[in-house]
Amino acid sequence: SREGGEVDRKAGYVAKEGAVKAEQLLGDGGLTAKVKTALLADEAVPATKIDVDSDSGVVTLTGRLATQAEIDRALDIARKVDGVKRVENRLTTEKAT
Repeated sequence: SREGGEVDRKAGYVAKEGAVKAEQLLGDGGLTAKVKTALLADEAVPATKIDVDSDSGVVTLTGRLATQAEIDRALDIARKVDGVKRVENRLTTEKAT
């Protein structure tokens, strides 16, 4: 019937929308994990002091590090991870008040 086709089409659209949102959430989680892993792999960066979040390819690094050099290195590592579109820097040095 015509109504059945309309319902099926709407259900398919809703399912597709849900799949896109789920993929985006999994993508953000995967990207966060990839950035965190890259930071942990670099001995010059105290990765355990850095919080990593991502939203649609935008990665935010938050935390307090000892030096500006550590911050610069962390930002450089994050920018090089595949899938990162932009890095938001919310890292500060421990000396900052």
